[in-house]
Amino acid sequence: ASSIRRNISADLNDARPSPRNERTASVFSELLYVTGRVLLFCIKAFLLLIGAVLGLVVLGLVVGLVTMLIGGAAVGFPFALAGGSLLIPVLIVLGIVLPLGIVVYLLLKLVFNLRSRRTTLSVLFGIWVLILIFLYAPIVTMMVLSFNSSKSRTQWGGFTLQWYTQMFDSATIMDALVNTLLIAFVSALIATIIGTAASIAINSMKPLPRTIIMGITNIPMLNADIVTGISLMLAFIAFGISLGFQTILIAHITFNIPYVILSVMPKLKQTNKSTYEAAMDLGASPIYAFFKVVFPDILPGVLSGFLLAFTMSLDDFIITHFTKGAGINTLSTLIYSEVRRGIKPSMYALSTIIFLAVLVLLLITNFAPGRKKEEG
Repeated sequence: ASSIRRNISADLNDARPSPRNERTASVFSELLYVTGRVLLFCIKAFLLLIGAVLGLVVLGLVVGLVTMLIGGAAVGFPFALAGGSLLIPVLIVLGIVLPLGIVVYLLLKLVFNLRSRRTTLSVLFGIWVLILIFLYAPIVTMMVLSFNSSKSRTQWGGFTLQWYTQMFDSATIMDALVNTLLIAFVSALIATIIGTAASIAINSMKPLPRTIIMGITNIPMLNADIVTGISLMLAFIAFGISLGFQTILIAHITFNIPYVILSVMPKLKQTNKSTYEAAMDLGASPIYAFFKVVFPDILPGVLSGFLLAFTMSLDDFIITHFTKGAGINTLSTLIYSEVRRGIKPSMYALSTIIFLAVLVLLLITNFAPGRKKEEG
């Protein structure tokens, strides 16, 4: 009997989940629950914003009509025109987006009012899966079509690699690929060097100047890409610089620098200045002390800034479109020009390779540090 009890106890211990798995499941559940709450809050804020915009539109129309009645058409017409110009898009939002937002909000509210937390998490997990399907189903469809021997998007003609062969045989696509990778790597490298140096200078400033400079630095990230592209194009024309490879490179360096600063600054704030000063007191030169003491601490931020800048440069279209000259293309501008004339299956193959390359890069970036820690 005692041996039977020991066997049962051993079986129960083997069946019991490990503390690490329990912690992982708990963290995932909490993250899922918090994400649902944040989504609920965002939808609520979005509905309130729509209501505020609608109120402003109605106020503009009322003020315009009242002013036209009292002071004449010349005085009140701008107000009425401003309100009327926004009325059509607002009505579209009210007719399509607003009902959908209200339905999603009520469904989420109903989910969070369920008595069982496990049921709530199950529903949120189902919503999360649907969102992933909505995001990645088009990409999976494109990848499948890249292996379809038929040019039809609705009929499967059999498995083939001819579109990949055609892509690699195309000199136009290969030139665009080389230009894209070269511009992305060089611009990311230069932007990382300049952005890291700028972050060190900004971090050494007093609080008020630092806040002002960081605000100015964040403007290019918040600014519309079309405004940045047109501004850079006009600047190049004003200085007599012919549009081409060099203008694309300068433009990419320009909009990549703020992203590098954004990545490096948090790591600089975490560093201890006393270690750098101690290295200086022990006789190290400023450059030697920086590379031996400060740089290893901020290296993760520098690498993430480089990868972010590389990805942003690889993905950019609008700024590249305005700053490129005739006879030069990147992958984004080439795909845009090809799509306008009709989508070719070789574009599916090209997009598939880009997606897989970015996916592999993200996997290496995210899992390599964790693997090194586990080995250590």
